[in-house]
Amino acid sequence: MLIVGGENVYPAEIEKLGTLLPGAAQIAVTGIFHKIWQTQLALVYKAIEGARVSLAHWHRILARSVAPHKIPQCYVCIADLGLEEFPLKSNGKLDRQQLSLLLAAHLANSHEKP
Repeated sequence: MLIVGGENVYPAEIEKLGTLLPGAAQIAVTGIFHKIWQTQLALVYKAIEGARVSLAHWHRILARSVAPHKIPQCYVCIADLGLEEFPLKSNGKLDRQQLSLLLAAHLANSHEKP
């Protein structure tokens, strides 16, 4: 669970909507630091090979499907993090902590505003 602006957000709730996002092979939602909200949602995705991805379209789909505080404000392709696959723990589950660290480093290095 993540707390965004004082509201509880469960990443799995957003991730299960991944099938609605055209061109997405896999998505993961994680939190990154935000000066005002403390935590901001980021969606990391792996695109289907050869698919064209429209992040603006994805954003509109999610805006129709979840409350405003649950809409990711940052979308990053896993390849931009230098990965081919999502990091996993030894038990095979997504390593959200590692993903958050890689994402934070990427955003800091690229000077992107989340």
